Amino acid sequence: MPWKTNSEQEQRWGFVQIALRAKTGLAELCRRSGISRKTAYKWIARFTQRGRRGLQDKNRSAHQLHNRPTQQWLDRLRRCKVKHGSWGAPKIHWALQQRFGLLDLPSEAAISRWLKRWRLTRPGRARVQRGPAILRTALSAARRPNEVWTVDFKGWFRTGDGTKVEPLTIRDLASRYILGFDLLRRQSVEEVRRVMERLFKSYGIPQVIRVDNGLPLVLPGPWA
Repeated sequence: MPWKTNSEQEQRWGFVQIALRAKTGLAELCRRSGISRKTAYKWIARFTQRGRRGLQDKNRSAHQLHNRPTQQWLDRLRRCKVKHGSWGAPKIHWALQQRFGLLDLPSEAAISRWLKRWRLTRPGRARVQRGPAILRTALSAARRPNEVWTVDFKGWFRTGDGTKVEPLTIRDLASRYILGFDLLRRQSVEEVRRVMERLFKSYGIPQVIRVDNGLPLVLPGPWA
């Protein structure tokens, strides 16, 4: 059966003694003890080199922490951060380099890790990405009737007989009065001009005509 964890060192000592004196093969002895041959060779080698002390478990922690700043540098880092609370790793790295030089100076990444470990950092604020400013002309306010008209296509649909039509709506902005509602066959300059000329004859020409930014409404001319 496998070795019990509460007496591993004694179990190893007993196994090594039997293995060194036994006349049977090591594989059979490992099978009876419930361990692998790799483990058996390891403990026999350790016993041969160091005696019974070699049968103790080794400390698994590293004997030396690589790239760890010395205590002197950690003290300098902490003092600099306490003195300049708003500084981050880049500024602290630069200040320490100017004062003490580059020998064993921790990197900016190492300084940042230690500041986070000591909880001496402040959470960064997300920067708002602002787009370019777009200057738009102010819309004309309608103070009295027949001063500003709005012209807009409301989206096509099919009538009961399946004919496709484009509804064009013209409205007086001040009074909200619908001056015209025409079902056009298509969005064309000729048909829009025909409707507008008819309304000009009926109501006169307004000072401002407000349209959307699509064809055929945005066209050069006195009414576009």
